[in-house]
Amino acid sequence: VVGMPYQDKVEKIGRSPFSSTLTKLQKLATNKKLFEPYIELKLSRSERIKKKQFKFVVNHYNLKDLKFMKWTNTNHLTKDEYTIESALESLANNKQYKSVKKAIFDNYELQLHNYKEFNPNFINTVTSKIDDVNHMVSLLKKSLDNSYFEDDILFSRFFDFLLDRYSQKQVVNFFINIKTLHDEQNLRDSLLMYRTLKYYLDATVEKVKCSVGQIHTQFVKLSQKLEYKNMKLIKFQYSDTQLSFLKEIDKYNVRLPQNNHELFAWSNILSNCLASYDFRIESQQTTVYGFFIKNKLIFAVEIANKSIVQAYRKHNVLLDSFENGVLEEWYKSLG
Repeated sequence: VVGMPYQDKVEKIGRSPFSSTLTKLQKLATNKKLFEPYIELKLSRSERIKKKQFKFVVNHYNLKDLKFMKWTNTNHLTKDEYTIESALESLANNKQYKSVKKAIFDNYELQLHNYKEFNPNFINTVTSKIDDVNHMVSLLKKSLDNSYFEDDILFSRFFDFLLDRYSQKQVVNFFINIKTLHDEQNLRDSLLMYRTLKYYLDATVEKVKCSVGQIHTQFVKLSQKLEYKNMKLIKFQYSDTQLSFLKEIDKYNVRLPQNNHELFAWSNILSNCLASYDFRIESQQTTVYGFFIKNKLIFAVEIANKSIVQAYRKHNVLLDSFENGVLEEWYKSLG
């Protein structure tokens, strides 16, 4: 042992689990043989990434950076190859202003910090439809829940609707003046209603002030004028869990709308936009419960992702302290 030459102990440096996965992913992408189960197996152990986001890399061979797993939409990326930097620059839509590009990168960082994912739809729509650089930067600096813009085609058409009726400055202020959760919910509801109303919003429809509240009210009124009862009956299907929430609490009886006709009746009673929720209820994206006293609808509550999204009385009036107490007691009883 004494006569043997001394050798330093070589410590093996552990590589990031992303390193080998990225190498494999790049080879598969180059050969256009991406294997989703393999990627899902590797990444599910190393980082929390939603399953729906795998398809963006699996279906787009030009996306070879694993950071794209954080994007919720990459439909506009059509070139042969992208890095995160070049993809973000493409969102500028050929606008060469440094302030715009900086605002895009800042928006990317903000979304990742707040939501752990990145949705480019709002940015892409703004830079493609707004000309003034100051207006663009103002909107890109605005912090909004980008999940509302998941349907990029719908949002793009809604943006066009605003620009057809109002000046760019007015449209910019429409979004800048969204400051409360209630404003954001009105924006989301307006987008949902616009899905149906876009066929009826011609030049004959009254032009109101360019604000979230005014446009939301206008959409509600127009929805109520439409002949929902002449539309095809859509029966809603509910899971055992959703049905288990139906119970009596205090003096209230909790119910679910059985179809879009009943939902329309609820919407008329409460003078709000519930009628436009038929698509989301049918597709199991959300659930609406009505709180009744002796067959009279008092208020409705929306539940999505196991959380209370909103609860309002007639004309979107907030619940009083007693009603909030009933709602909290009901929700806690659900476990």
